[in-house]
Amino acid sequence: MNPSRANPLIYDITLVFSHHDLGPFYCSSSREDLFDMVSREMFASRIILTAGIGENLLPSKKLHGPLDTIEVKSVRLQTYIYPVPIQLNATQQGIGAITRVLLFCIQFLEEYRALLSPYEEFIQKAFEHITEYIEFEPLFSSVDICQTEAAAILRQIRDELDKRLSWKIKGDEMGGSLYDLGVVKQLPNALQTVAIALLEFPQGVYLNKLSEILELSIEQLWEPIRKLELLGFVTIQTESDFSGDKGQMLIIPN
Repeated sequence: MNPSRANPLIYDITLVFSHHDLGPFYCSSSREDLFDMVSREMFASRIILTAGIGENLLPSKKLHGPLDTIEVKSVRLQTYIYPVPIQLNATQQGIGAITRVLLFCIQFLEEYRALLSPYEEFIQKAFEHITEYIEFEPLFSSVDICQTEAAAILRQIRDELDKRLSWKIKGDEMGGSLYDLGVVKQLPNALQTVAIALLEFPQGVYLNKLSEILELSIEQLWEPIRKLELLGFVTIQTESDFSGDKGQMLIIPN
């Protein structure tokens, strides 16, 4: 199956909200046309029952699935759920101690399952990275704000996850590693120069040093490095006390 087709690999990401007093409800979807009003609530309830609530919740920040879900508008989907517990000072809202959980439901068209099965770990790590810097608290100000904020967040996650996955599949089709014979020659010219330089540093090289070697600014280097990362050909590491200086990023060829 050609991953460069017009339709995304990630068909939909849905946000379901869980509260131990209010019960589960559907919040938003990156494909709002996917559900009618009745199927939304049925879908949300089924996902919540599958994931569990409170102490019985599945381990958080991990993908769980694939799960069979209800058939929606004659489209058969396979769904993963990704629970994210929210740390809030609920007493400021006058409602005491509560348990709030976001359940991201990552849905794939069923016919993509054979294509995607080798990429479950990649999807897991990509999803963790994408959601790591998202501010979730505005989702809980009110239902209206929740809908608006969630819709924007979900589209951002879906587009980024789909882009990463498509590039990773493309990279694997090339050979999966910069050290595989012929991979570098398949890369666009703008990436070949960077890839060849990286192969001199199997343990990795800091971006500022690579910038000096190639006589390119860090910003000029960032785009090809980012593309090589999406293809799965490099890993970008940062120190625990990373200050935001891209030059201090360690680029490791895979």
